[in-house]
Amino acid sequence: MSARLLFSLIAIWLGVSAVLAVALSFVPSDEGDALVSFHDETITPAQLASARKAVLSSQQQPLTLDGPDYAKCVAAQTQQLRAAKQPIPAAEALRKQCAKVDTQVSEQALTSLIQAAWLRAEADDLGITVTDAETAKAFTEQKKQAFPKAADYDKYLKTSGRTEAELLDQVRSGLIAQKLQQHYTKAIAAPSDAELRKLYDEQVKTMPKGSTAPEFEQVRDQIAQQVLSTKQQPVLAAALKSITDRSRPHTECLTDLKVEQCNGVKPKPTPAAPQVSEQSTPPADPQATPTPR
Repeated sequence: MSARLLFSLIAIWLGVSAVLAVALSFVPSDEGDALVSFHDETITPAQLASARKAVLSSQQQPLTLDGPDYAKCVAAQTQQLRAAKQPIPAAEALRKQCAKVDTQVSEQALTSLIQAAWLRAEADDLGITVTDAETAKAFTEQKKQAFPKAADYDKYLKTSGRTEAELLDQVRSGLIAQKLQQHYTKAIAAPSDAELRKLYDEQVKTMPKGSTAPEFEQVRDQIAQQVLSTKQQPVLAAALKSITDRSRPHTECLTDLKVEQCNGVKPKPTPAAPQVSEQSTPPADPQATPTPR
């Protein structure tokens, strides 16, 4: 099983299609050592280094990001391209690609650290806590699921460079995120049988002719989860936006590495879909066959 199963809880809240959630405890630090300041807490270079390991360990083929020359990274890319029988760009082009990936990994790691800090602060304000016993129990369960064999877990620690203490902190933050999700969605009622039956009937009607539909009771729980998740998404999105709006003004990036969560950094605009007028003529397809006159 994928090692990512071990760290899936917080992804429900943060949206892991965008971010691999990484959370380590904040510690007091001299401002000169801080990368980010959030209220009276800081993110340190050591925390970022650990978060980078988590990001890299989640990748199927992680690169060795050995800047500033990236000799190992360039060699690894060259080997992968050669094995795939693809054209190999110049070494300088590969070096620039390695540097770009390196920056993206740091930005992703820093983003997840900041967002996890925001969630912890929100939980503190709401009186939401996670005990050591809860963390240990969840960690043991997820560890058994992700690594049925002890040797696989030991191999993961060795290859990822992570420690069990870091993983425990990450699981704790996942539980905090889960409890926050429960807090914000507790007012959402479970779907009724009539609602589920109606959706089931609608889906059955769209099935291809000749196919056999499963019995309602066989898929009832699955449909219920889908309906509940659909209802929860806008509530969670609004809650996360509120947390972001309240937290960003107090989040200061103290280095050249800056992400959208930092105060004063404008979020990247979401690309808008091109507007096509009904009277406009679409561009000609260069592969299309000309129509005889």
